[in-house]
Amino acid sequence: MEAKKEKEVKGENILSMMLRMSLKSIIVDILEEEVEEFIKAGRYERGEERRGRRNGYWPKRIKTAEGEIEVDVPRVRDSEERYRSKVLEVLPERSERLVVWIIEGYGRGLSTRDLEEILRGDDGRLMLSRASISKVTEEMWQEYTAFMEASLEGYELEYLW
Repeated sequence: MEAKKEKEVKGENILSMMLRMSLKSIIVDILEEEVEEFIKAGRYERGEERRGRRNGYWPKRIKTAEGEIEVDVPRVRDSEERYRSKVLEVLPERSERLVVWIIEGYGRGLSTRDLEEILRGDDGRLMLSRASISKVTEEMWQEYTAFMEASLEGYELEYLW
């Protein structure tokens, strides 16, 4: 009885752990895109419209539908306007929708439009540009493809779903 209970708990923890890792990855990608849009320049890019500079990261714990996760939030300096993540402000109440998007993405494919709806503010405006949302979706698709092509040789599986 104890062995069966331990397997169930381990299985549940593995699924939850995978979802938290995926959620963290998506959040980090979204934050990176958000800061690039704020600064108006990518990493190591120069430009006349540039509005500040990256200045490392600060750790932040976020409560999500899958439990608490820690992400590194980009810092910005030398900007007239203070950088404040719009995504982090709404994430706690939208994390469940993001988890559903991740799970459905593995089953039916990742939808840019679904992610747009999650990242739409209360005023109806997108928190990120459509190009940035497409970029995040493409990065997740590449991770999904790599996951699906990974070899399971050497792993002992009870079942594969």
